[in-house]
Amino acid sequence: MADKTLSNPQNRNRALKMLKEVISVLDEYKIDYYLDFGTLLGAVREKGFIPWDDDIDISLLKQSDYKKIPAVLKEIKKRFKYKTRLYKFEDAIKRCKNECDEDIYFAKKDDFQVAKIKKKSFFGKDLTVLDIFFKYEYSSHLHWYAGGLVNKIDSKYLSEGLKNVMFYDLNCKIPKDFAAYLSAIYGNWQKPDQKWDKSDNLTVKR
Repeated sequence: MADKTLSNPQNRNRALKMLKEVISVLDEYKIDYYLDFGTLLGAVREKGFIPWDDDIDISLLKQSDYKKIPAVLKEIKKRFKYKTRLYKFEDAIKRCKNECDEDIYFAKKDDFQVAKIKKKSFFGKDLTVLDIFFKYEYSSHLHWYAGGLVNKIDSKYLSEGLKNVMFYDLNCKIPKDFAAYLSAIYGNWQKPDQKWDKSDNLTVKR
């Protein structure tokens, strides 16, 4: 089986192409996004993708922009022929057989959970290439649901807004206080750790 990670130059080039195309549409719709999670970590530590990563993560800064995403995904699908799907929290609740219903206390069931953008020929059939995360303000924290877990981070880490960085040949946005943001998520983010478990830092135990 071919290497699925972004250490593979062909995979990396396809990922960069997709990222460039997606953020071009987000910019057209005047939506503030930022590189997030492993993609952000790679951008500031590796100056590129983390070699063992196999997807792209971005998040949106303003909840007021979330309503624009259906139109954004429609445009991406039409223009670039990618497969897109927008999941709501009600979809997540069905997948966990209603066991996580009470955990989704920070959003409504019909709010957006995550948007997934795929290319059938990239990394194999139907494997997710790019995720757009939606985070919700609740009790001074940003909450989101991913990997079957509810996660949160103090809103203060994004209070300073965003700044631009070069990511390969792309001009991308990241949190201005990215060091504090990454420390809150990963702890010692400057040390590579392939075995990092998000439940150590972010999982909400209600």
